[in-house]
Amino acid sequence: MKDHTFNKVWSMGRSNSSNPLIRSPVPLFLQLASVMRRRIEVGVWPPGDRIPSLEELAHEFSVARTTVRQAVAKLEDEGLIWRKQGKGTFVNEKTVDRHWLNLKIRWEAIINLIEGTTITLLDSKDDAPLPALPTEEGRPAPAYHYMKRLHQKDDKPYCIIDIYLDTAIYRQNSGAFDNRTVLSVLDAMPHLEIERAHQILTIGTADIENANALGISLESPVANVRRIIRGKERKILYLADIAYRADFVKLDIDLR
Repeated sequence: MKDHTFNKVWSMGRSNSSNPLIRSPVPLFLQLASVMRRRIEVGVWPPGDRIPSLEELAHEFSVARTTVRQAVAKLEDEGLIWRKQGKGTFVNEKTVDRHWLNLKIRWEAIINLIEGTTITLLDSKDDAPLPALPTEEGRPAPAYHYMKRLHQKDDKPYCIIDIYLDTAIYRQNSGAFDNRTVLSVLDAMPHLEIERAHQILTIGTADIENANALGISLESPVANVRRIIRGKERKILYLADIAYRADFVKLDIDLR
């Protein structure tokens, strides 16, 4: 099977015939940075190579030098490129994998998804209504405790999450639930019976609240995950709506 994405990006690196930048709420410099980042990721600009000058990129994409300079500065902040006065701008020999957040599909892996996560509790309240769900998902508990949390690693926010937890379960260990990842606390409860746990991932765009919390631009891509845990007699014990920064996420699935 041919990699048409690679061929398209390669052609963009060699020709001015196709400009991928569009009129959009996303600023031009972020669009340009995304195109340049992709060229590095697929090897159009290999490690150690000098990338085109500001003038060349401005001409190729029909944008101002200021726009190119902003895009270059962003990639430099990400550690993808470096600049040397009088020599030009170069792709780093060793680039850090920005997509460090691997959304696992096994229970054990999800529980240990992120070591060193810092949790900021943004909101917390009792008697919160559960979001509307199809009846096949299960039946609601009598009451839910709601938490809105921001999860960070190395001082960088990577997801914002709305959690609805069966109030009876929350009250058994509220301190742990407030300060640790909820799944790890649930997993450590010896008498908790889980009938089913599943999650659905969709790709969307950041609204104002998520963009501000995650430090990204409005309408930047996000990976939305709805995670549901069901207990005995189909009771929904836990529901979470999670928005992950898409530029940190990868999905690694072993097919065999």
